[in-house]
Amino acid sequence: NIPSDLISLEEQLYSDVSRSDLFKLDIDNFINFITNEVVSTFTHAELLQLKELMSHPVYKKLDAFSSHFEKVSESYMIEWSNKNTKLVESFQSRSEDISNLKIEHLKSMSSENP
Repeated sequence: NIPSDLISLEEQLYSDVSRSDLFKLDIDNFINFITNEVVSTFTHAELLQLKELMSHPVYKKLDAFSSHFEKVSESYMIEWSNKNTKLVESFQSRSEDISNLKIEHLKSMSSENP
């Protein structure tokens, strides 16, 4: 027989996990991120020139952008991964705390009712 406050803590943890951003990659945000990188790197005229990429000097800029994009994408994913790792650790800690409280409660009940 678990007290309602412990059950409530556990239910709140499950609810927080469900509502969190845990491993949810916001695709719209990622697309906006990519779009901003392209827009900040190329002008409208340059984007038109990309159609004729191989015959224009903008190709070198595209090559530099590719390297830059690789780096910033990696940085973005590392930040995303770190954020989710912290969330998991927080949820695990809360779950352990709740489990320990339940164990303590059951032990106290068993010592009261030998």
